[in-house]
Amino acid sequence: MAQRRMSSWRVAAAALASGAAFAGLPAAAATADTVAPTGDLICVPQGASIFECQLRIAGGTAPYSTTWSGATFTETFTTAAVGRCNPAKAYRISVVITDAGGAQATDLAHFVCKGGPPV
Repeated sequence: MAQRRMSSWRVAAAALASGAAFAGLPAAAATADTVAPTGDLICVPQGASIFECQLRIAGGTAPYSTTWSGATFTETFTTAAVGRCNPAKAYRISVVITDAGGAQATDLAHFVCKGGPPV
């Protein structure tokens, strides 16, 4: 008895359903619908030569790590940083966000440092 042939669309659908269509591809390629992380960074001078930054992260795959640059930081966390600055000097703060899959995003914030008492 002759074996029944499947139409080409059924072969493709079966390969997708079984995962065979992705055989040999790296895991990242097989999950191409994953969204890279994005950041929304805000830095605000607090007076007394102190500033504070807050970061909101969206997309990507948690957990995240961050690398802060552009000023003297006294404390850094994944989504926040505090530092010291020179009064009346303009600063450009940069943060690189890396997600669990290695995808990266960079965000920037600018502010002018304030001296005097904290606000």
